[in-house]
Amino acid sequence: MTKQEFIDLLKNQPLLELIAKYKIYDDTTLLLNIQKLAFKPTNYNLSIGNVDVRKIIGTDHPDYHGNSWEFTINNLKRNVNLNRLMNFPEYYYLTSAERNNNSLIRKLSYITFDNGKSYYIYGDGNHRTIIAKHIFALENMLTGNANHILYGVEIMLAND
Repeated sequence: MTKQEFIDLLKNQPLLELIAKYKIYDDTTLLLNIQKLAFKPTNYNLSIGNVDVRKIIGTDHPDYHGNSWEFTINNLKRNVNLNRLMNFPEYYYLTSAERNNNSLIRKLSYITFDNGKSYYIYGDGNHRTIIAKHIFALENMLTGNANHILYGVEIMLAND
């Protein structure tokens, strides 16, 4: 399956149905619990960069702490981003320039305390990040060639 065929698949079949059909939870990284962000930083550097979704281990959003990625994708509080996915799956493949030169594209924000070895969702982008982790895992299963990178996202490097 090519990347374009995969994107067409996302446009034509709901993500939750694809997840159930292809049983991506055999990938143990998607079964790990979402960790709680331990504290809020007071000293940090802010930049625009790229994040490998496989390195995202947690969030500052209390509703998701302790849940598995599997549970979370099936229990999002709002399904609007799942609905948007079918209309515009290319969102998850935008380049840095495409993401940052379009005022209609909402930002994704992450924080790292270990210089990029792991990340937490920080502020904006919980649902979209959870969806991205599943899309890229599914793409890797079906095409054998997923990138796993979200480009042009806001990254806070904590110095605390």
